[in-house]
Amino acid sequence: MGSVSSLPLTYILLIIGFGLYFFVKPCQRFVEAILVKIEKLSNRKVILLLGLLTFIVGILAINTGNGWGDDSSQYVSQTKALLTGTIPRWMELNEYTIAHTKFGYAPVVYPWGLPLLLAPLYQLFGIHFYAFKIFELICFSLSTMVLYHLFLRKLPKRIAFVAILFFAFNYNYIHEIDDVYADIPAMLFCFVALDLIDSYRYQKTGWLPAVGIGCAILAAVLLRTASLALLIALFVGDVVYYLKKEKMNWIILCLPYVMVVGGYLLMGVLLPSSGSEYGSFFQLDGSLILSNIKQYYLYFGQMLGDVVSNYPDHRITFYLLTGLFLFFMVVGQVKHLKEEIVCNVYLCVSLLVLLIFYGISIRYVFPIFAIGLLFVSYAYMDMQENFHSLSKRVFHAIVVGVLTILMACDGVYILTTKLGMRRINYAYTNEAMEVYEVIRNTVKEEENVFFFKPRALLLQADVHTFGHDEKDSWKEADYLLIASEDPKKVEISDYAKENGYQELLSNDAFTFYRK
Repeated sequence: MGSVSSLPLTYILLIIGFGLYFFVKPCQRFVEAILVKIEKLSNRKVILLLGLLTFIVGILAINTGNGWGDDSSQYVSQTKALLTGTIPRWMELNEYTIAHTKFGYAPVVYPWGLPLLLAPLYQLFGIHFYAFKIFELICFSLSTMVLYHLFLRKLPKRIAFVAILFFAFNYNYIHEIDDVYADIPAMLFCFVALDLIDSYRYQKTGWLPAVGIGCAILAAVLLRTASLALLIALFVGDVVYYLKKEKMNWIILCLPYVMVVGGYLLMGVLLPSSGSEYGSFFQLDGSLILSNIKQYYLYFGQMLGDVVSNYPDHRITFYLLTGLFLFFMVVGQVKHLKEEIVCNVYLCVSLLVLLIFYGISIRYVFPIFAIGLLFVSYAYMDMQENFHSLSKRVFHAIVVGVLTILMACDGVYILTTKLGMRRINYAYTNEAMEVYEVIRNTVKEEENVFFFKPRALLLQADVHTFGHDEKDSWKEADYLLIASEDPKKVEISDYAKENGYQELLSNDAFTFYRK
């Protein structure tokens, strides 16, 4: 084991948080006092407090500009095409980009849910990523409030509050808000659907709850197709529950399914989709499944505070924490299988989908981790009676240690933003606007531009563009655009000079060549 100075900061924070709670009784009393105050507050006040605090943390942490987010650019491009009536033209350009970029880059069309939600903001502000990020932040704050409301009906208030802290102040969610993706809004509607199902589906039947459930699931599916796991979970829950019923209102029972399937098919008629092309991203391949298992295990560790990848000697601690989390989650699922059939099925189907999907990202586990917290809490409640006082204190100290890391990361995120150390605005600098203008005025319809973030360029310049790591693909380019952030900038620049490309523009951030 290396010296203390070589330890990653997260590892030190874990030790500090654990040690302070485990050994220092005033810290234990301080934590207890906070939980007692929370228990005395009304549920409504706590829900509003959580929503307000998550919004404040987010607004302090996110950047006002935007980097080279290719996924974000495609969502905004689709919004732009939707509002300007240029969907066929955008489709043709994006099909070219995807076809000339390596497999697995992206489907040609993302689900239209997020572009539809962004459309009013685009109409008001144009391409304004900060406005889009505020929308994402509002969705996250609402997600926190809805998830806590769901937890409160299932867990004691104290345990529900501690569980929600792992979600509400988890820097991984804040980090993703700094981009514009569909995952956070999809997660919100997922939680709304689960909350409505838990509140009304098997307690009070009626038209309004059925419509609400259908709308929430449809919105989640239109944002992320993987949210169809909700519909599967609802179906299994209905089969298990209504098999015991002699009488039922079939119209109300079937209404959510009709709304989701009908709405999804109608959207497919009104707007283009990737169709069968999207199916190619799912593969029943043993090596892919094994690779995804390993990567998502690491992602669960990251959700618990492991932000360091270059300290293998110390990652064993986070491997163990991840294993502990997943063990408690599975125990909670098994012991509460029947009473939580919908959440159980949703969690299992979502995990299975991730294992066969070609393409990985930590944001895909966001709703899974959140619902996993519920089952971890269940397991803790079931097992704590068998804990002796020392074991319980160790468990509580681990919880405090992990929360120390997560909240410290929030603090670092805010600090680096406010000090200007992390102000990312590569795609919208004056130099970027200059090069976009030159490209729009120079590149002809039949010509193309190579750029390492082609969808970001497509959003701004509306030209045929592609990006590929393979050197052989560069010879297909009529123009080469090199950004200072491109990891291959030196290699591409040398290639341009060796092959007689003419320099058309050069500024502090870009160099633009023509063949």
